[in-house]
Amino acid sequence: PDPAENVRDCSAEELWQLTSNLLTRYCYLVTAGHEQVGTVPVYAQDVSFCAFHWPKGESCGTKQTAITSATLMSFTSTPMPLLMAEEGSEGDWTHLFEGPVTINGEPVGEAGAVPPAVKKAWVVFQAELKAMAAECDDFNNKALSADAQFPHCFGMWQTHPSHLETSVSV
Repeated sequence: PDPAENVRDCSAEELWQLTSNLLTRYCYLVTAGHEQVGTVPVYAQDVSFCAFHWPKGESCGTKQTAITSATLMSFTSTPMPLLMAEEGSEGDWTHLFEGPVTINGEPVGEAGAVPPAVKKAWVVFQAELKAMAAECDDFNNKALSADAQFPHCFGMWQTHPSHLETSVSV
């Protein structure tokens, strides 16, 4: 059945696929949006603007809103590891998956070791990111060529996997 017609008619597998696609799309939109417009700290550089809220007739925001905004900025301005990483490099974040982990309700792996199935998933994910990065590089090279025509004359760096971080970017 088409999930657009009635989600209740979907099988468990179709519902899982729909939910997975929905979450993936949401992560992508958040990532693309943040990469396109930048990060929060630049908005807090001007003390009169950093509150994001001004009472009517005032020239700057309230202290409470400024503190809330500063807290948001402090948590979102920390550089995070890049999404793409070589196996065994400093950016290899597979240590986060050291066992035992639960896969399909069953514990897998030993304490202090990354289960092979998890490691394989990470390796496949990295290979897919590299393939996407190659596509982005190819697109960017064509966009920067002298014969590129509008609207295909702009590079695509904001969603290039080699520039994305693991925080919001994931």
